[in-house]
Amino acid sequence: MKPRKLQSIGGASLSLILPKEWVKARQLEKSSTVYAHTLPTGDLLIQAREQAVALERMVYDIDGSSPAHVEREIVSRYIAGADEILLKGHSISPALRQRIRTFSQSLMGLEIIDESGTEMLIKNIFDPKTLPITQTVDTLFGVTDSMFRDAFAALRTDDKKLAQDVIDRDQEVNKLQLAITRQYYSLLSGKAVGGDLAITLHKLDYYEKVAVQIERIADHASKVADAVLSSNRPLKRKLAAPETARTAEKVLSLLQEASAMVSRQDGAVAHSILDRSAQIEKEIARMGDAVHHETHRGMILEIALDRMRGYIMNIAEMTIDYIVQEQ
Repeated sequence: MKPRKLQSIGGASLSLILPKEWVKARQLEKSSTVYAHTLPTGDLLIQAREQAVALERMVYDIDGSSPAHVEREIVSRYIAGADEILLKGHSISPALRQRIRTFSQSLMGLEIIDESGTEMLIKNIFDPKTLPITQTVDTLFGVTDSMFRDAFAALRTDDKKLAQDVIDRDQEVNKLQLAITRQYYSLLSGKAVGGDLAITLHKLDYYEKVAVQIERIADHASKVADAVLSSNRPLKRKLAAPETARTAEKVLSLLQEASAMVSRQDGAVAHSILDRSAQIEKEIARMGDAVHHETHRGMILEIALDRMRGYIMNIAEMTIDYIVQEQ
């Protein structure tokens, strides 16, 4: 490998002389267009002409698989970066076909574009350029925050309609989180060479890990809402007590701080969040002591708030690690 020096062509612009043999072999001349792509490693790839990106099709034989197995296989291929997923079998029952249609809608960008009695072809039409990673993570924080606030409100007021709405929103969180994971593995495998992701692998790794933590928080908001739906017992007064609301608000405030911390990659905020963890953990425990003997829903709330606190601490630690590694 022969090193080549960058040369100044005026102002802040730099140029690189391409190897004569490379230029001749590709029949390039003055004013020819070449294409530069930034690889996931940060290196630069020079191509003589734009390369068409071949669609990656993954096939799965569904014979002998339960509907749950089929759904898991679809998710695995979606995350792996498949552009098309072909499901094949001797016969696909109407019930399974409808379940696959419904399930495909839970993954961002998936559409069934062709089907027969023995096959279903699912295609990904999601373009990551239309939804930047940072915007997706901001949305995840916002939806999850609203879910937890509404789940707590439903718990205090025994509002089953609001509780069901919280559970419905959990699907949106799952969809966004899996879309980020798909983009992460696409960049990891080099599929993003075409310039569709203007983000480094390290940064995307950070956001993908943060998204997983947020999705887990949303799961606990959904569990609180589910406790409202599954219980026909009358509401106990201590769940609506001011001290319970104050404790819940402190944890929810941590989530909002975490959102700003991730957006700015703010180490000072990360340390502040971690410094308050022990005290908030004690307050959650005291709240739990007050409501446990009154209602099962109180125990669910305590567990949800404590897990939420823990996941936020994880995000704060990830942020500190990311900042240090970027220096």
